[in-house]
Amino acid sequence: MSNLNKKESLYELLQVSSKADTSEITAAYMAAKNAFSADSVATYSLLPADETVQVLKQLEIAYHTLTNPEKRRQYDMKLASGEPFSIADLQLPQPQPPKEVLISEFSTNDALQELDLFKVRELRKLSFDDVVRITKIPPRYLKAIEEFDKKSLPAQVYVQGFLKNLAQLYRLDAKSTVSKFMDKLNRLTGSSTP
Repeated sequence: MSNLNKKESLYELLQVSSKADTSEITAAYMAAKNAFSADSVATYSLLPADETVQVLKQLEIAYHTLTNPEKRRQYDMKLASGEPFSIADLQLPQPQPPKEVLISEFSTNDALQELDLFKVRELRKLSFDDVVRITKIPPRYLKAIEEFDKKSLPAQVYVQGFLKNLAQLYRLDAKSTVSKFMDKLNRLTGSSTP
């Protein structure tokens, strides 16, 4: 993975085909973002901090451009025409409301009063298989999480890790998601640990 200033396309940056769908782009983006995060062992000594920040910014731009149908169409047309482009031509979207606003948005909806992750997944227009592929959560555990099936859940530390991955994918506050899930699980089962 090099950088866009060397005329690499957004598809090449994310290492996906130009025919990739949104779930493939999201999975590639999350994998690349994790690989270039500050605590990644893989890139810790390979890139200086300022270059890592630049790569992460380029990954964000690629993700937001290729997952927005209109921006992607415009980008593809420009790419097909052979017109030169620069990273400055591609903008990140306006900042979203704080994550707490997004989770309170779900809290006000009667169907999602107590953080129903199945409904959140559906609101985000992601299939069960998409979530499994993107987050690498084993299907049996994702099903157990969505159904609050405590008997089928792994140790609490794993559940919390899975919930943090889901919160990141669903654009929810991770701490609130874990807390709300564990509270509801404990209320439903009458205990304090999975």
